[in-house]
Amino acid sequence: MKEVQAALKFREKLGIKGDEAAELSRKAKRMFSMTLTEGAISSFLFAYSKAKNENVKKLLSNYEEYKNLEKEEGEWGLIAAFLIKEALSDMKLDGDLVNLMNKLHEKDVRMKVERATLRYLEALGKVLDAYS
Repeated sequence: MKEVQAALKFREKLGIKGDEAAELSRKAKRMFSMTLTEGAISSFLFAYSKAKNENVKKLLSNYEEYKNLEKEEGEWGLIAAFLIKEALSDMKLDGDLVNLMNKLHEKDVRMKVERATLRYLEALGKVLDAYS
């Protein structure tokens, strides 16, 4: 249930409630139906590097900052950076961006990361539904 705990932590840090939670839930569900295509991986890598190179707590400090980042990075934005970071951490797959990019282009690694990330996305959708 660490996926649910991570989703709760994410929701709590963003301070989301009501209509905002419902909107984010819809986005999480839409992303849940996607797979990690090459484009999504590229978007994630950019967002991940941004989250990793900046103070993640600051990025997660409030919903306004999330919305600003989302406008810059598209739907994968910070949600992807947060969720995939959790998935990669579970898999002990962390490190510099170039190494990470090479690993994600290996089909078996990409599939494992995709499955782990989908678990987090599913948990986030359920948590947000509960609060919307």
